[in-house]
Amino acid sequence: MKLQRTQILMAGTAFAAACFAQSINFEGNVTGPDGRPVVNAIVVADRQGSRVQRYGPVRTDGNGHYYIGRLSYGNYKVTATDSNGNVLYSVDNLHTDLGTNYVNLGRQSASGSTAWRGRYYAGAGLSNEEWDFLPNGTFRHEGLDAGVAGATVRKTERGTFLIAGGTLKLSITLETTGVDRHAVLGQAEMVSGQARVLKTREMRIQLIGPQGRDGIVLDNKRFDARHGW
Repeated sequence: MKLQRTQILMAGTAFAAACFAQSINFEGNVTGPDGRPVVNAIVVADRQGSRVQRYGPVRTDGNGHYYIGRLSYGNYKVTATDSNGNVLYSVDNLHTDLGTNYVNLGRQSASGSTAWRGRYYAGAGLSNEEWDFLPNGTFRHEGLDAGVAGATVRKTERGTFLIAGGTLKLSITLETTGVDRHAVLGQAEMVSGQARVLKTREMRIQLIGPQGRDGIVLDNKRFDARHGW
């Protein structure tokens, strides 16, 4: 019994170390109405809740790019302002994952519609899948699958999206895979990996209800609207 207790404590320590090995960051670009980068914009990330915790400010570089690191878990509001404090763009209720969370602020220069927000969920058996589309043109897609030998596999991809003529066009910039092997005799193991990628994918999309209020269909698979995490 004493040995098992020690194993549980060691497993918990290892799990926590694995979690903190990867920090939580926000990264992205700020663009103006003409689609060009906004240089020297001021960007902050506010952790929302009963007590707001601010990270930043940071300034965008010559390419309109910003990076805010070492955040804690939670829901965030990311805001870009000019040097006079005028708000350029703001996106709230952003949920963080371990690693880099891409949040672009501004107008997408490519043709198509990105001014749309929706959260959707589909589940069957021991598997579920979630999509989160934000009005700044970024998306988060996560799949959770309870595999063999008690292992749970979580795959996440992030990037930007466009909707044009019933087609969802995805530009994927980050993929993350995590495997959580559940405790056996007090021992647990978590393995995760993150990779920057650059690839595209297209899917047929159908919005159910006004602006997808009741759900969406992606390549003949139905996803119900989700109004919270």
